[in-house]
Amino acid sequence: MTMKIKSDFSGLEELQRRARELGGTRSIPLTELMPPSFIAHHTGCADIDDLARRAGIDPVSQEAFEAGLPSVDAWLQQHTRVASWQDLLQVAAADYCRRQLGL
Repeated sequence: MTMKIKSDFSGLEELQRRARELGGTRSIPLTELMPPSFIAHHTGCADIDDLARRAGIDPVSQEAFEAGLPSVDAWLQQHTRVASWQDLLQVAAADYCRRQLGL
């Protein structure tokens, strides 16, 4: 007995297309990498500026934020389950990839 099965791989093809688009090096704005919903879920803050302010940083410039990273690390360790800004960036990158792949 033979049974014919019709397969639809369009979803897989779309996933492959999105994965190819993710390849390579790119600059992603921090607000796109860590949208407010991500920040709220992982830190309880409204957005990245709120996180910076709570850590005692005036988020006027990238330089000011980077100079204040030790304060951000300390705040994250004290108020979240994230150990450091670097850890939060890694979680954000994985989350960004999932979003871009449509998963």
